[in-house]
Formats: sequence, structure tokens, C-alpha cells
Amino acid sequence: DVLKTTKTQFVVAISKIDKPGADIEKVKNELTQVEVLLEGYGGNISWQAISSKSGQGIDELLDLILLAAEIEELTYSPESEASGIIIEAKIDSQRGIVATVIIKDGILRTGKDIFTKSAKGKIKILENFLGEKVDELTPSSPALILGFETLPQIGEEFSTKEIKTEQTELIPKLKAEVVEAASKLPVIKLIIKADVSGSLETLSEIIKSLPSEDVKIEIIDESIGDITDGNVKLAQSTKSIISGFKVNINKVAENLARSQEIKIITSDIIYELIKKIEEEIAGLGLPKIVGELEILACFSKKGKKQLIGGKVISGVIKNKSKLEMKIGEEIIGSGKILNLQHKKQDVVQVEEGKECGLMFESDAIIEVGNRLIFYKSQVPSTK
Repeated sequence: DVLKTTKTQFVVAISKIDKPGADIEKVKNELTQVEVLLEGYGGNISWQAISSKSGQGIDELLDLILLAAEIEELTYSPESEASGIIIEAKIDSQRGIVATVIIKDGILRTGKDIFTKSAKGKIKILENFLGEKVDELTPSSPALILGFETLPQIGEEFSTKEIKTEQTELIPKLKAEVVEAASKLPVIKLIIKADVSGSLETLSEIIKSLPSEDVKIEIIDESIGDITDGNVKLAQSTKSIISGFKVNINKVAENLARSQEIKIITSDIIYELIKKIEEEIAGLGLPKIVGELEILACFSKKGKKQLIGGKVISGVIKNKSKLEMKIGEEIIGSGKILNLQHKKQDVVQVEEGKECGLMFESDAIIEVGNRLIFYKSQVPSTK
């Protein structure tokens, strides 16, 4: 559709003809159905059947491309600043930031400064499509560039002439400071990480397209590379879940996430990761009840802190758990355990049938006979 709209001259390559079952005629018919009329099929669009494995048809395809370029009288200015499009970008553990580009104009040379709207750098290494180091490349050539200081975005234009850059390092901070619009819908906040830009873009688009009539999905930040303590700190300040595709978690980040109860979900299979995110969405607003306590005595209250005694009538109560207060079936408030004791000794948990004392924090005032409902605290997963 883009080619038709822009009236761009193009050549069709029918590939993988070496594979069993390859059907060139079927491909031609399918192209006819979308109004791509090849030579010999009622049109004037050049085509060539090829096999990258055997090399069959490659020379003929190159000849067709050169012929099309001659007909279109395509030219470039050697004196112009080199420019083009970023088609891939990733962080290589050995080489650093690596960007793949297509050159549109000018001659791209090593040693030149290079700019996009989100990144800049100096070309230290330039490689052609064969992976060979070269000093310069001309338009229409794919190139691999090493030298960007920060990761450029896929689809950005690049130039060896300075482009005003965006302050991308401020984006996470700005996003974290945006005041959430008033809404009755529960919100699930995500920080997403991926190994390369293409994967990140795909993951982001899938998440944004997830059905969410009952839940608002908010992507706080998305970036390339392993999960770091900086990601965990952002998750802590924004109450987000970190999801990572084909990335590792550094040890500092893992320890910090565990201590701050920040949930991290990762997978090397994108649809498996999406399934985990969908499970988080499905469970949002539906916390698991793990225990219930009947209040037998109210000892003291100072500010929001209240000291009470009670009996666990179901499940188990764990220290630092979140809770809700009920009179009958009516919820009158919520809070969190600050300290839990059994027989005047600090304990981690108290099981069903046992009595305990606990200090908790809440705005609501409770009385003997009321009940406290306890919920499971989220423990971060780093698998």
C-alpha cells in the first residue's frame, strides 16, 4: 500500500525457491490479487525467483535493480552530509551499541559524527552487509555502525549533520511524575525491558493491544538491556511491575527487588511473557485472602497505630501483611501489620486457632468483635 501510494518503483524477489513445495505460480497469483501485476501477468513490474542458499537468480536480481535505478535516474550527492534510516539497534555485550542503517544520501564515512533525534556519537567502526570493515559506504547500502553513545530508536532518521536531540534520559522521571488521571479502574503499571529495539517495539505494541476493559494498563518506561537497580528504583517509586524479554537481572537489582517486594517477570518466549502479564492483569484488584482474625481486646491507640489482641479463626496471619477491617460484611478501613506477637514473643506468623497480639496502622477505629481480613503480600519473582 505504501509503495502504491507513493508511486515508488520496485522489483519483486520470490525467494526460497530451493525449498520443496515452492510454488512460484501460486505467489504470482497471490500478488495479482493485491493488484501487484508482474511482467507476463498483465503488468510491468519486474520480478526474479531467487535462492539465497544456492545463489540462483541473485545476479539476475541485481541486474534488475540496477536497471530500475537507471530508469528512475536515481542519483545522490557525494558532497551532501550522509543521511538515512535506523532499521535496528541493540546493545552487544562485547561491542557495545550496534546500529544497522540504510544510507539514503551522501557518503557515510568512519570518524564522522552521527546524530538522530534521540542519540549521537562518532562512527568508530563501519561494516558492510558482509560484515567487512570499510572506510565508507554509498547510498542504498546497508551498514552496521559502532560508536553511538546512547541507543537510537528504530525508524529514526540519522545524519552526519547535527540534529537537535531529545532529552530522553528525562523520560522515565517525567513519566513517573505524571499525575494519574482520575479513574475508577484499577491500574497496572509496567516497566518493560528487551534485548533489542525490534523486540521492545513488538512487546510494547502487544501489551498496548491487550484487552483491558476492567483494568488500565500504563507503561511507565521501556528500554533496551538487562534489568538494573535503576529499573527497580523506578518500579518502587511508581509501584510498577518489571517485565523483561530475553534479558538478565543483575545481582544488585535482584537483591533490591526482593527486599522492596518489587515483582519481576521474565521470559525468553514473548508469548509466555505476555501470558504472565495477562495473569497479573486478571489478578489485579483480586488479592488472595490468607487469614482472618476476630478481635478479642483493644489495648491502646496512638495516632494511626492500634494495639489489639485476637484469635485467628481461619488461615494464617503473617507479619507486615496488608489487612481490611470488617463489621459484619461491611469493610470499614484498611491497614498493615507493624508487629505480630504470640505469647509476648515476636513471630513471623500465627496459624489458625491461636491467639496473638498485633500492632497495626490504620485510620479506622475498630472494636471488640470486629474482624480483620489479611491478604497475601506480593513476593517478587525473578524467574
